[in-house]
Amino acid sequence: MGNRKRNNPTSSPEVVDDIPDEEKIRLIKSTGLLKDLKESKKGFSEREVKWEDDPFAYGFTFQAFLYTIPLCAVYSVMDILVHRQYNQEILILSLITRVVKVAPICVYTYFTYMDFKL
Repeated sequence: MGNRKRNNPTSSPEVVDDIPDEEKIRLIKSTGLLKDLKESKKGFSEREVKWEDDPFAYGFTFQAFLYTIPLCAVYSVMDILVHRQYNQEILILSLITRVVKVAPICVYTYFTYMDFKL
């Protein structure tokens, strides 16, 4: 009974590689996989971003407004959470007023801390 082998599900089966290397190379060349792989890598490295596709190509003002929108959304969520924490009523008009007051501060902060390239 002690001579029996146990099947261990965690052990990996042995990999049998009985195909000669020359045959592997011939199969790869005949299917064209290596050529396609080289072309895809070449096309990826040489691909250029078009000016129309780059949102940051429009200048610093566009970037400032692009960053201001999510910051205002975070500010409004935090304001709503504070009101809910203290069990106060949330007035949409007052929330919008506070967000509109914060938006220029976000734009100004972006312009203050960005790197100017002269």
